[in-house]
This record gives sequence, C-alpha cells and structure tokens, in this order.
Amino acid sequence: MKRLLAALLSLVLVLVGVGGAVATTSSATTFGAANPGRIGPVDVERVYKNLPRNWDRVTQQSVVSFKLPPRKVNAGRYDRMLRTWFRTAPNYRIWYAYWHEAENDMTTPARQRAYRNAWKHIVKIERATGRNRLFSTIVLMNYTLQPASNRTITDYYPGDKWIDVVAFDGFNWDYYREYRTPGEIYGAGYRWARQHNKPYASAEWGSAVIAGDTQGRARWIRAAGRWFSNRNARFATYWNNEKFAVTDRPSLRAVRSLM
Repeated sequence: MKRLLAALLSLVLVLVGVGGAVATTSSATTFGAANPGRIGPVDVERVYKNLPRNWDRVTQQSVVSFKLPPRKVNAGRYDRMLRTWFRTAPNYRIWYAYWHEAENDMTTPARQRAYRNAWKHIVKIERATGRNRLFSTIVLMNYTLQPASNRTITDYYPGDKWIDVVAFDGFNWDYYREYRTPGEIYGAGYRWARQHNKPYASAEWGSAVIAGDTQGRARWIRAAGRWFSNRNARFATYWNNEKFAVTDRPSLRAVRSLM
C-alpha cells in the first residue's frame, strides 16, 4: 500500500503545474512570446506596461512588467493604484514584474536599496488582496551573474520572502558568431534560482541568425525549449523583436512547436 501511495503521489507531482493547473507533460514550463505576430497563438504572452493602471492587452496568462519610481512607491504614492490593479486582475495566471532588468537603472547603493524596498512594498499590497493567481517575479539579466558585469545580484534582490519566481533574460547574440548551448547562456541563472529554492524562468530569450544559418537557429530554439522544459522553468517567453525576430520559416516552426 505504501508503494502504491508513493507512486500515486509521484504521478500527481508530475501532472500538477504551477497555480494548480494540470500540465500535459512532465514539464511545468509554459512557452510564449513578446510581440507574437506571425508566431500565432501562444500559451503565455509577455506584456510591457508603464503604469499599472489597467489590464488592457492582458487577454490570457501573461508575464506583465511595469515601472514606478521606487521612492514614490515607498512613500505610498501609488498604494491606491496598485491595490486597485491587483484586485481587478483578470483570472489568469499572471507573473508580475516590477521594473524588469533594473540593473542599468538602479546604479547606486541608494537607488538599489529603494528598489529592493519598493519590491517589498508592492508585494505586501498584492498579497493583501488575496488573489492567488498573481506571482511576484523579479526579472534580471543573465549578464549580471557574469564577473565582467561587476554587479552583485543581491543589490537588486529583495529577498526570498518577497519573490515567487526568479527570471533571467539572455540571448544568443550575433557577435558570438556561433550558436552557444542553452546551458552556457542560461545555466548560471538557473543555478542561482535553485540555490535560493525558487522557480526559474526566462522573460526574454532568443537567438539572432548566425551567418545566415536559419536552420541552425531553428535547431537552437528547439534545443533551448528542451533545456527550459527539462528544468521545469515556470515560463519562457521568446523575445520576438529586432534581430531575434523569427521571420524565417524554420525558426517560426521551431517556436510554434513549443506552444
């Protein structure tokens, strides 16, 4: 009987994804894109907002980022707006990100401290609403984890108590002149999330076409999809813009195959 119960429990853990949703595979990863365009329907959409005033353009489960001046947040200037915004959230899973990729903007100890405190202030308001499909998600750069960045990630991280999901953005840039493995690009972020016992995700990922090799990019996209899935990333939203936009057929097919 004990073995039977253990087997049933294992099956439940495989089937249940984030937010209590039942997944169709052993991976909890939800794939999507920013600016889906020709990609077509996606499972999760990346949405960027300046102010958290409304939920326009949020028509499905989404990764939604917004910006507010940290000092004004900490002074309570936006409490009513934030309270209303969280209370009126649509009934989708929403990973909300305050000031995604804040590293280039929070450049002094005072600004970094204000940013961390603003995160705490915002999360307190969100959790007080009792909405259980909202997830505080900090979005940082993979680059911040590299020694060359001269950055310390804890300068931006408010603490495990306040963050539900840790997401790192990163790309296979054309100046690499090769398709680097997903592990090379995303591994450090995944390991950092694991060290903090937090679900991992990527809010912006993708690759440029290297030396005109669209078939190579398509293979890279599929490999990255497997990499995220094998690590049960909560979500992975492709940055379908600029040099990373998937306009060629091989890349389009590869991204669509992840949905």
